[in-house]
Amino acid sequence: MSTPSPAHHPFRPIRRLPLLAAALLAALLIEAGLAWLFVRTPGARTYVPWRIVHSADVYDWSPDNAPRWFHTDDPSLPQAAYLREVILSDTDLTGSPFEQQRAVMNWVRQQANRNEAVQAIPGDPISVYRAMQAGTPAQCGNFATLFAAASGSVGLTAIRTWYLEGADGAGGQGHVANEVWVPELNKWVMFDPMNNAYVLIDGEPASLLEVRRAVLNGERDRLEPVGGPNAHTPPEELFPLYESSMAIVALAPSDTPLINAYRQTWADRLIARLPDVANLPALADSALALLRGEVRRIVLMDDLAREHMRPLPIWQAKALFAGMMLDGLLIGGLGMWLLARVTLALWRWLVAPRHTTNQKARNRMADSVPSAD
Repeated sequence: MSTPSPAHHPFRPIRRLPLLAAALLAALLIEAGLAWLFVRTPGARTYVPWRIVHSADVYDWSPDNAPRWFHTDDPSLPQAAYLREVILSDTDLTGSPFEQQRAVMNWVRQQANRNEAVQAIPGDPISVYRAMQAGTPAQCGNFATLFAAASGSVGLTAIRTWYLEGADGAGGQGHVANEVWVPELNKWVMFDPMNNAYVLIDGEPASLLEVRRAVLNGERDRLEPVGGPNAHTPPEELFPLYESSMAIVALAPSDTPLINAYRQTWADRLIARLPDVANLPALADSALALLRGEVRRIVLMDDLAREHMRPLPIWQAKALFAGMMLDGLLIGGLGMWLLARVTLALWRWLVAPRHTTNQKARNRMADSVPSAD
C-alpha cells in the first residue's frame, strides 16, 4: 500500500524557492549600501527642501565654521589654473584681499558687453568666459558664476552666491549677486559683478543681508553703492533694482563646478518676510525652484547623482545612482513576482478546491444517469 502524500499547502512553493531568499538578501544589502552613502552626504540627515527661515542667523557663519552643507571644490582643478593664468596676465592683484576682489570683479565685468541678455549662457565658468569673449550677451547669473570661479582661481576662496527675488515671485524681478569673506573686515561683503558694484552702509562695505535689511526698511540714505567701469546699471540706479528684487533671497545651489566656491547641497533654505510668504503660499515648492528652471518637489535620480551627490567622491555618486536603479528594478521585479505567486496561491487555495468539488459532483451526477443503451 502506498503512503499518502502530505496535504498540499498553497504557499509551500514560495518557501521552497531559494532564488527569492537570494533576491531579498541582495535587496537588503543594496539598501544598506545606499543608506551608508546617504548618511555620508553633507546635510543629508537634515534635508528639508526649501525651508523658509525668517532670520538671517542661519547664514551667520564664517568660512572657518561653515556648516556641513557647504563645501569648496578642489583648488587644483585644471579650470582654476586656466582662469588664474588669464586673470593674472592683465590684472594687478597686489593689494589687500578686499582690493583684490574689486580687481577680480572689474576683470569679470570687462569680459562682456552691456547688452541685455535674453537667455543665460549655459555651461561651466570656462564656457561662460569664452562665450563672453566672443561677444555673447550675459545675464547676472553668468557674471556671478564667473566671479566666483575667478576669485577661487586666484586664492580668494570664500564665496557665496545668492538668488534675489521680488515679492511678485518667480518670473518677476530678480537678480544674482555674490558675497565674499573679507579677512581685514572679518565679515561677508556683497559684490554685484554684473553692475561692477559693492555697497557701503554708513561708510562701511556691507554684506548682502545687511543691504537687504536696509532696503526693506527704506533706509535709502544709509546706502552708498560704489560702481566701477562698464557697469550694466549706474550706481545711482541700484537702489530701485535692489528694492524690487530683495524680498526673498536664497543661497544658490550650483549645478556646475564653481572653482573654490561654496556650494549648497541638500539643505536648500531661503529667507523671506512673512507678508511675502503669505502672498505666495506655494513659495516653498515653486518660486525659487522655478527661478532655477527646475521643480525641486520631484528630485530625479540623475539629478541626485549629478548635483546633490557632488560632495561625495565621483565613484560613490555613480555607485549611489547605479544602486538606486538596481534597487528599484530588483524591488519592483520581486514585488511583481511575489504578487503573481500570491495571486496564484490564493486561487489554488480558495477557488481551485470549489472548482474541483463542483467538477466531482458533476462527474457523479453524470455517472448516476442511466445509459441510453
